[in-house]
Amino acid sequence: MGILNDLHVLSNGAKWSDLKKPLYYKPILISVFMRFLQQMTGITPILIYLEPIFHMTDVSLELKYDAALVVVVRMMSIVIAASLMDKVGRKAQLFSSGYAMGCGPVTWLLMSEILPLGARGVASGLCVGVSWNTAFILTQLFMHVVEAYGLFATFLFFCVVSVVNIIFTAKCVPETKGRTLEEIENYFRTGRTFTILDS
Repeated sequence: MGILNDLHVLSNGAKWSDLKKPLYYKPILISVFMRFLQQMTGITPILIYLEPIFHMTDVSLELKYDAALVVVVRMMSIVIAASLMDKVGRKAQLFSSGYAMGCGPVTWLLMSEILPLGARGVASGLCVGVSWNTAFILTQLFMHVVEAYGLFATFLFFCVVSVVNIIFTAKCVPETKGRTLEEIENYFRTGRTFTILDS
């Protein structure tokens, strides 16, 4: 009987039936779409196929230096992003100029802040699964699409996805900087702005 009861429980006392409540489904959907769109920008296949991509372009550096240069720039961007997260806010940083400064690290932090405590374990697993399955599929398809349509069409698609990601972030993702867990959960529970707890 205990096992059957466990099937109805997500974690921390939340039940599967609670997923009908905005407190649960809104942050879960936002987190899933953040991770999906983050991968659909093409970051994983681009990093995996850096050498062939540079080989198809007219970059003048030797191929072995191209990948090293990308890694150095990404590392510097991640360090800058980590130092800015609490200063400029999470949402503003998702609009920033590069993957490693914006949607790369920030989506993971935002996900951990907006997911409700009662479903955080299961929802985090779902988000990670969506993220890496999307990355796997894109990586498998990337070179086939490049061979069929060329680099321009492939990168144009990634560009369009990035614009969709910006619009999604502006319309759907809440700013969590300086907000308590209770304020964030109350925001999703009531649908009101955070200012209700500011006074």
